[in-house]
Amino acid sequence: MPSSTLGAIRIAGIYAFLSFLWILFSDQVIERLASNTAQFSTLQTLKGLCFVLFTAGLLFWLIRRALLERYAHETALKQREHQLSLFVEHAPAAIAMFDKQMRYLSVSRRFITDYDLTEEQDIIGRSHYEIFPRIPERWKEIHRHCLTGAVNSCEEDSFLRRDGKIDWTRWEIYPWYENDGEVGGIILFSEVITRRKQMEEALRNSEKQYRTLFETNPQPMWIYDLDSLRFLAVNNAAVNHYGYSAEEFLQMTIKDIRSENDVPALLENVAKVTSGLDRAGIWCHRKKDGTPILVEITSHVIGFADRKAELVMVNDITDRKRAEAEKENLQNQLQQSQKIESVGRLAGGIAHDYNNMLSVIIGRAELAKMRSLNSASLPDDLDQILQAAMRSRDITQKLLAFARKQIIAPRVLDLNETVESMLTMLKQLLGENIDLIWQPKENLWPVEMDPSQMDQILANLCINARDAIADVGKMTIETDRVSLDQAYCHDHTGFIPGDFVMLAVSDDGCGMDKETLDKIFEPFFTTKGLGDGTGLGLSMVYGVVKQHNGFINVYSEPGEGTTFRIYLPRHKGQIAEECEAVSGELLKGHGETVLVVEDEASILTLIGEMLSDFGYKVLAANSPSEALDLAKVYPGEIHLLITDVVMPEMNGRVLARRLQLMHPQLKCLYMSGYTENVIAHHGILDKGIHFIQKPFSRIDFSIHIRTALGLNA
Repeated sequence: MPSSTLGAIRIAGIYAFLSFLWILFSDQVIERLASNTAQFSTLQTLKGLCFVLFTAGLLFWLIRRALLERYAHETALKQREHQLSLFVEHAPAAIAMFDKQMRYLSVSRRFITDYDLTEEQDIIGRSHYEIFPRIPERWKEIHRHCLTGAVNSCEEDSFLRRDGKIDWTRWEIYPWYENDGEVGGIILFSEVITRRKQMEEALRNSEKQYRTLFETNPQPMWIYDLDSLRFLAVNNAAVNHYGYSAEEFLQMTIKDIRSENDVPALLENVAKVTSGLDRAGIWCHRKKDGTPILVEITSHVIGFADRKAELVMVNDITDRKRAEAEKENLQNQLQQSQKIESVGRLAGGIAHDYNNMLSVIIGRAELAKMRSLNSASLPDDLDQILQAAMRSRDITQKLLAFARKQIIAPRVLDLNETVESMLTMLKQLLGENIDLIWQPKENLWPVEMDPSQMDQILANLCINARDAIADVGKMTIETDRVSLDQAYCHDHTGFIPGDFVMLAVSDDGCGMDKETLDKIFEPFFTTKGLGDGTGLGLSMVYGVVKQHNGFINVYSEPGEGTTFRIYLPRHKGQIAEECEAVSGELLKGHGETVLVVEDEASILTLIGEMLSDFGYKVLAANSPSEALDLAKVYPGEIHLLITDVVMPEMNGRVLARRLQLMHPQLKCLYMSGYTENVIAHHGILDKGIHFIQKPFSRIDFSIHIRTALGLNA
């Protein structure tokens, strides 16, 4: 029963009870007060009037109270209806209220906006299915189900708009009830989520793209937890580069790819990480197989799986650092080579003029000695001159060898035979306190070089070994066949792949430190005392080896001795048998005519006198033009041309060609302090060319003349 009815019954009961008491007790009071009938009648009338007034007042109060309560109720109801209307109209969600026939009772402004409807008054009272005639049957079924009192909802559902476009919505449907408890209709709450769904799809695509970028990035990348330092994600490049599987990575921390010595610095660096980009610099990492690599780290703090993490990009710079070190080494070698080349050019220039003077000294001393046999002391003096001159000549030969301007006549030879032919001389050079051990390799490949230069190399290396051994010691000479591959040459700057014959000279002497090793091939550098060495021996060895496209490697430790390894290119051809005119005596001529061309007057005069003594007829010319004039007017045959290589007007080779046009049978013997590649290429004498290096002795000169003429005696 409603509370209002109970209240009315309660008031009526109180009124009836009070009226009964009034009637019952008021008559008794009047009977006691009235003294006569008239007075009794008057009091009865007053009693009736009082009852009417009381009843009228009570009714007024009750009616007024009921009216006020009704007015307050209606006012509150209107207020709630207005508030509800405002709430529905301005709600951020789309709201629509329907009756049982799915006719619109109320809609929110958002509903009208979201579904492109007209004003509210144009749709109120109209059927939902009239407004949306193409609504699918499944939605109608949902509406019918909810009109029975069910509640239904959907987080994502497609919706066909009136313009034919598909939107996505999120909706909830609730029934509403009449006062009698019957379902009066349904209320639809909906939200168009097309924009949100598009953003979510874009976000998924973006995440997919970034995941693809992460996974396919050619540089190793990973994400690790800044608190636990555990790997959270790694890309394929990291897996391939470090050798760990993705599963192994995710069981590790970043400390596991660092050496133990780096961990404190790593933890210190991680502690400094706050946010943003972090260029952590260069670190040493370890691959799964233990290989150390140098890496450059760039990282950025990100959020990952609700954790504070760091995205790391790794750039392996191991090869770059190795290349930079090799480049620096090559630059140092280039500077050293340029320094040596500069000194070499100086040495070559000095040697040219020096040799001319030495030729005069030696020649004159020999002539004076020969012509002054009657004097007892003069021969001794001249011997001293000759010894000094010969020693000066040896110095110039070393300078030229170092400068690679010494002319060589290479032959294909067996290095074992060449070394064995020198063993006796080398043992004498070393002395009895040094044991010389010879260890040849059988079936050694042939090499092509001037035998005299090999003599110089061995002599210089043996002298250095002898000086490095303080008392009793051992020196070893060995040969071997060596094939150098690309990997070896990559780690040994200056070497090239190929087959080589290796000549090693080792001693157990005092050895050298690194500072000395860096300078041993520099010209005029020596560790010996003043007057004990020129500092050109090893420079000459270096020049000769380079002239033959070879390499030289030195290993030495203080107190442990020294090993020189020389690598000479293998010659593919066979060793040829060659015969030379070798004699220790002066060879005389048989009256042949010799044309001598020399721009240095003193040498021209000396050579003329020497040739006359040898028994030749001499034509002397101070310049190429004078030589051409002599050849034109000379009536007889000119058998031999002896010419300097470097002269004004034209060089010796051009002169020889022009003279051979006039005298086709003319032979030629070149002479010079150095050649400037006129008759030689890279210091190697051309085939069929006869050459004598200045300065020369009378006996060597006589032998070269007979060889050039094609005669051995």
